Amino acid sequence: MDRKPESEIESSIISEQAKTDKSLDLLYLQPSSKTSPREIGKSRVRLPCYKAVLPLSVTTSFLLDIFLTSCNKQKFLISEQTPNSITATQTLTSTMRNFFTCILPLSEDKKAKTSSIVRIDVRVNEKNCARVVTVKGIHGFPNRICQVIQVFKELLEKAGTEYFKENKEDNDYIVLNFQTVFYQISRILSNAESPAGKLCLCFTEEFWKRYGDIQLAAQNTRVMMSFIKSSIDGINDIIGKNIHSHSRLAIEKFVFTKIFPHIKKIYCEKKSEVAIRLHQKKEENHLKTDEELMRQLDIKSKFCIVGVKNPYFAAIESLNSLDKHNCPIDKLNCILESTTHMKTTIIDYWHGKEELETMDDQLPVIIFIVFKTYLETFPAQIDFLLDYSRVNTGMDNENRLLINYEAAVSFILSDM
Repeated sequence: MDRKPESEIESSIISEQAKTDKSLDLLYLQPSSKTSPREIGKSRVRLPCYKAVLPLSVTTSFLLDIFLTSCNKQKFLISEQTPNSITATQTLTSTMRNFFTCILPLSEDKKAKTSSIVRIDVRVNEKNCARVVTVKGIHGFPNRICQVIQVFKELLEKAGTEYFKENKEDNDYIVLNFQTVFYQISRILSNAESPAGKLCLCFTEEFWKRYGDIQLAAQNTRVMMSFIKSSIDGINDIIGKNIHSHSRLAIEKFVFTKIFPHIKKIYCEKKSEVAIRLHQKKEENHLKTDEELMRQLDIKSKFCIVGVKNPYFAAIESLNSLDKHNCPIDKLNCILESTTHMKTTIIDYWHGKEELETMDDQLPVIIFIVFKTYLETFPAQIDFLLDYSRVNTGMDNENRLLINYEAAVSFILSDM
C-alpha cells in the first residue's frame, strides 16, 4: 500500500494531539494532494503555538535546554540560535529517491517543500515580573510542529514548573511549593555526611580561603561570581536528580544566605569611592524640590508628576528594599518591580492616556528614582547584580536593565 505524503495526513491526527493541551493554537488547511509546507506558510492558517508565563526563577537557559531536548526527540536540527531564541528545522526524506539522493545538496525550493520549522522565544515581562516563553511553528507540517510543542510542554510540566496565576490561591501554592523545596535543600546541604552537603562544605571552605581578604577579593569580583556559579551548578547536579522543581534556585538561596554578608562587604569595598561621591552629589542637591530635579534631568513635562507628594515613591521604595534580600533573584525582582512601578505611576497619573515607553523617556526618570533612593549600598548592589547576570547565561534582558541603573549612577556623578 502506498503511504500518503506527509501533507495528506488527516487533520484528525493533529486534533487528537491538540486535545491534550487546549492552549495550543491550531488551525488547519483541508488536506489535498497539492498541499505543501510552502502553501501552508503562504496561507492564513496559523501553525501550532504554545505560550506560557513563568516565574523569573525559571531561567532562559533551562527553557532552551528543554526545547533542545524536545527537538532532538522529534529529529529537528538547530538552524539558528541566540541567547533568547532557537530555531529548529526538520527536513523530510520520505521517498526512496530522496533516500538515495540525500547526500546531494538540496535546493532552497526543495527544502521549502519538505521542511518544518519551529522556534522558541524567551523574554522578560517587566510589568508582571515574569518570564514569557513562546514555542511556535514558523513553516511546515502542523502535526510535526505540534509533536515538538507537546514534548516541550510535557517536559516543562515534568520539571515541576508552576505557572503564574491571577488568583491569590495559586500564588500562595507556588510560594509554598518553593518553601517546601528550600526546606528540603537546607536539610540536605546542612548534613555534612550527604554528598551534596560535603560538596557545599568544601565550597564554603574554599570560598573563605580564596575571598576572605576583602580588599583582594574586590579586585576581581567577576572571577568570584563565576566560582560561586560553578559550585552551585555542581551541587545542583547531585541534588537535581532527586528534586527537580526549584532545586537550583533553592540551592542558590541557601548558599547566598550564608555568604552574601561577606560578598556585600567585598562589593562595598569595590564601589566605596562611587558611594561616597554619590552621597556628596545628593547632599549638594538636597535643597532642590522634586520639580526642580525633574526639570534639571530634562524629564518630559508629561512625566513630571506635579502636585503629588513623593513622586515615583513606590519605584523608589522598591530600590530601597534591595538590601533586605540576600538571593540575587530576589534582588533582581526588586529592580523589575521598581521599573514596573515607574511605568504604572504614569499610567495611573494620566488615567491610561499616557505611557512611559521609550528608553529615551525612561532613563531620565530612572536617574531621578536612583537619586531619590536612600540606600547607601546601591552602587555595590547594582555591580553585584551585573556580575551575577553576566556569569549566568540567558540573562541578557536583566543585564540590559541593570546597565540603565548603572548609567543613572554615572550620570549623577558626572552631570549633576
